[in-house]
Amino acid sequence: PLYSSAASDVYKRQGIYSDIVYSVFPRQGIGSFYSGIPYVDFPFEYPIFVGVLTMIASKVAWAIHPSAGVYFNESGLLIFYFITFVFIAIATYYIAEDLYYISNKLNYSLGRAVIFFGFPSFIIYGVYSWVLVALAFLLRSIRLFIEGKYTLSYFILSLSIATNIFSIFALVPFAREMWSSSRIRALKLSLFSLLLFVVYNIP
Repeated sequence: PLYSSAASDVYKRQGIYSDIVYSVFPRQGIGSFYSGIPYVDFPFEYPIFVGVLTMIASKVAWAIHPSAGVYFNESGLLIFYFITFVFIAIATYYIAEDLYYISNKLNYSLGRAVIFFGFPSFIIYGVYSWVLVALAFLLRSIRLFIEGKYTLSYFILSLSIATNIFSIFALVPFAREMWSSSRIRALKLSLFSLLLFVVYNIP
């Protein structure tokens, strides 16, 4: 919690924007209505899987530091930041693991893969960015695709899309790889992934 709090303070002092720090807890309704459900009890502008992670983090925060009748409290906010950081840290671990696997499997330079962690955007936003969760799903989907576990790969890809809509573009290279061997299967699996995304958003 201390590291998470310090990081959020740096964001505020340096004028670096992150929705997790500035918007979600204080302004999206979670901070004042911790028992509420995003999209149902109050508007929530982010993809569905982000809503799930946010709801888990907020409920844990308010279970530890309840504050009925208060807009939000700093203690609950601190726990919310920390739980969110844990989600993103786990995602970052799997990003590193899958980058290593994919680099070895495809005979790519590992140096090109690990340079990702030195990008300024990762250094600045690596603590509070749901994009890393989407990237973790996407890389695991690619890994499973390489291993020939296509159905599971497209399922994981649907989770990535449900975390960040831009992951939908991965359907194009996936379908292209399968097109020569089985066009029908490529279309079915693409449709499967898209239908799952729709199902996630039905509630």
